[in-house]
Amino acid sequence: MRFVALQIALVFTVGLTWDRVAGQPNPKALSQPNLYRIVVNKQLGFIDRSGRVVIQPKFPYSNRRGSDGRFHEGLAAVCLGQGRCGFIDSTGNFVIEPKFDELGDFSEGLATFDRGTESGYLDSQGKIVLTTRAKRESGQWSLLRPTISDKGVFSQFHEGLAAVATDGGVGFIGKDGSFKIPARFRFAYPFSEGVAAVYGEVTGYINHQGKVVIGTTVAFERVYPFVNGLAIVRVGGKYGFIDREGAFVLKPQYDLAYPFSENGLAKVSDGTHVRFIDRSGRTHIGPIGSAYLGGDGPHTVESYEALRRFLPESWTGGYYSIQPAELQAMRADVVGFGFSDGLAPFRDSRQRFIYIDRRGRTVVGPKWNGGLGFYRGLALVADDRLMAYIDRTGKIVWSTPLQ
Repeated sequence: MRFVALQIALVFTVGLTWDRVAGQPNPKALSQPNLYRIVVNKQLGFIDRSGRVVIQPKFPYSNRRGSDGRFHEGLAAVCLGQGRCGFIDSTGNFVIEPKFDELGDFSEGLATFDRGTESGYLDSQGKIVLTTRAKRESGQWSLLRPTISDKGVFSQFHEGLAAVATDGGVGFIGKDGSFKIPARFRFAYPFSEGVAAVYGEVTGYINHQGKVVIGTTVAFERVYPFVNGLAIVRVGGKYGFIDREGAFVLKPQYDLAYPFSENGLAKVSDGTHVRFIDRSGRTHIGPIGSAYLGGDGPHTVESYEALRRFLPESWTGGYYSIQPAELQAMRADVVGFGFSDGLAPFRDSRQRFIYIDRRGRTVVGPKWNGGLGFYRGLALVADDRLMAYIDRTGKIVWSTPLQ
């Protein structure tokens, strides 16, 4: 199996921006162009969908931020050096001055921050609205960080609530900083589609009042956020899918599973073969003689899921939510989590990297050694020489030599 070191920067875009007070769509943002992140000579910049450089690579690349490197609500976190992180707008100008150690992405008008001994939340004007100690003290809450790399992403606000940690466990606060759901869980995901996946006395799902609404009748081993009306759960060592009532749509039978894409297909494995199935469990593509799905299963990519912000297009975009320095070659088998923009990254029977459509037909390739999923019309790919963005026809819109 051949491995090729690909030092590539993940594709990130400007999504739909939301009003920073009321949580409603910001009309100004609707005309905002999609921006895709690039890294050249260890400097961060952004291109638009045509490949034109909109923000020159001028910000030192750093993988120590809590941000996923995209624009959120019109702003992107960048750093000028240690302790000098701030937010820029789509012109590349700082709108929140670089004076923070770590920054998370904006969600519902607030972003997490770390500065010296302080942590908490700031608004889009850079005003600190909620603050606590970076190192939790008795009786205080702190940002939820399951691992050292999770710089507050699990504590982003979703549906008006944010998960935070205390000495007694994990709970949810509102934007006034008070607990709306007491800290009684071992771990909790952000809210998605009206419920939050939690681990505690019961492993299951709670509503906005903290009541367990799914999980009292089934002994779930693992639970994950809802995406497109379904959630992945594990029972008896196997993964299945449940609906919002907690009923199994697909019973636990898979060794690995990923969420359903926008085209209605999900990638699953029985331990020997990979296939793309619909919600009835019927196979549309496959079986393919490889069990590799781009990871060791949902349970090993918890922090990656949070970075993807629980949005359907982000969850199923085939992205590896890791930093460029950690990204090794795309394995010589099935890659990515599934379909996005109607295409999925794939390895054919001759181990060539291609993109396929819903019917399993080759649309782009083979040409590249590896690549990531399409997002709003572009995908990041690489071979031995180049890192490039391509469009859905396979045309290169931007490229740079691999360093």
